[in-house]
Amino acid sequence: VERAPLTMGADIRQLNVIAIAPRGSVDSPMPTGSEHLVSTLTVADDVDTVRRELSLRTVSILAWGSGATSAATLKMLNPDVVKTMVLDSPSDPGASQTMLAQKQIDSSESAVVEAMRWCASHISCPMNANVAKELNKFKTALRVGRIDGGANYDTIARAGTAALAAGEPQELFVAIAEAAEGDSQRLLGLGGAAPTIASAYAPCADVSKKAAARMAQMYAANMEKKTRLIHIGAEATVYGFCKDLPESSLTLGKIDADNNAFKSDVLVTIARGDQVVPSYAARMMAKRMEWTYESVYANRHLVVGIDRAITARALQFLMKS
Repeated sequence: VERAPLTMGADIRQLNVIAIAPRGSVDSPMPTGSEHLVSTLTVADDVDTVRRELSLRTVSILAWGSGATSAATLKMLNPDVVKTMVLDSPSDPGASQTMLAQKQIDSSESAVVEAMRWCASHISCPMNANVAKELNKFKTALRVGRIDGGANYDTIARAGTAALAAGEPQELFVAIAEAAEGDSQRLLGLGGAAPTIASAYAPCADVSKKAAARMAQMYAANMEKKTRLIHIGAEATVYGFCKDLPESSLTLGKIDADNNAFKSDVLVTIARGDQVVPSYAARMMAKRMEWTYESVYANRHLVVGIDRAITARALQFLMKS
């Protein structure tokens, strides 16, 4: 809340801002034994609980990523409690999650291609001369065991997601180039730790075990495809954990939106080149619900508070009523 004027502009001081840490986050941990009870539907209900506890008849919402998906769910199911809403990079709670998984795979593959084009057109990129050749150099070094620190294709997949989602392809190519020369510390740092079962609590809470198994298979099949480039993401591992968790009864995909939720004051925005959430999901949800949709010409995940124009637009939208 204290940083809101820095990211959103001084005009946000005209609003009473309440920040909500969703269940399962660092600031709102779940009790032992309940860690998996973090579905999008439950988070949406939590937001409404905060509203009721504060005795507010209606609220305006600004939400990002999975929080935006939860906010969209709240609006669909209980539309009269949300006055205006800005959703940055939401998925679609009313669409088939396996279908969206394929769209996300397509988005991630396109993001890699765009990153390679960026590198080839920027002399500052250390692999600028011949991106495919330099990538092959890294792969050869990996195959013959010259990459230190245990870095592997999973590492580069996670590093790719981290760098491209932040809109920093340069970080990825510098890390790959250094790893190919024997220093993989930057790549390991960018890739971070491998997913654990804790990483799967929220994703698994939104899908059935059957859907999770299918999604894990889809992501794994994509990662195993031969490519001259790289694959990014860790979803195959994450959804693979779902089989070891209790099956959720609060799954997404069949949200029956209230009639009053249609044609509402909702602005949906997303970067056209989002690697984490396919822009297809946000666009089609906005079209189906007859909400306002405005994409941002960028290759990254999340835009409000980062892109100046859409940030100003979001604040204007929230303050219009």
